Amino acid sequence: MTDLPLRPVAGIRLQPSGPLLWVECAVSELQPGSLSLLHTPGGDRSARVMVAPQHVLTMASPLSGHLLLHELSEDEALTVEPAAALRDRVEEYLRALHGVRASVAPDGSRVTLLADTPELAGRVAGELSAALEVPVVVRNHSDRLPEPPLPELMQEITYGDKRVTVVRISVFRGTVTLRDASGETFDVPLSELV
Repeated sequence: MTDLPLRPVAGIRLQPSGPLLWVECAVSELQPGSLSLLHTPGGDRSARVMVAPQHVLTMASPLSGHLLLHELSEDEALTVEPAAALRDRVEEYLRALHGVRASVAPDGSRVTLLADTPELAGRVAGELSAALEVPVVVRNHSDRLPEPPLPELMQEITYGDKRVTVVRISVFRGTVTLRDASGETFDVPLSELV
């Protein structure tokens, strides 16, 4: 037999496309769509109310150790603990890494990594997203999404098992024309080279 929760229960999301989670509430009236303060075993953070306690029609089994405390005002969402706690955790994680900076959304809903090395940023983003359970977006220091480098004309590269020379790049067609050692040319999709 399942123990019934002693407090009202609400459905929340920790991130926009995350799963719906059921948690107990310290208050019985919340507005759907509101940003609220959630106490978790890992610390306080923000959560978006999707199903308010007054709208729960059937008994839901809440997550253990999680308690929705109260709605956050616009000012609180910019300054209270969820974003600050997340920022502290991000800084602690990135302390040993050079060339990677991060910013946290004011409501603590996502982290943006700023790095010029896409390989490092991609690896760090995956680890950080898993560790913090928030989406991580990667951008370069110019605040643009990193773009893979295009091959250059007359550049020698390895394609498959042979050395070839780039003789034409058609970004609009999405192809690159390569020439092998025998002088034969052939087109390959640009996506195979970047």
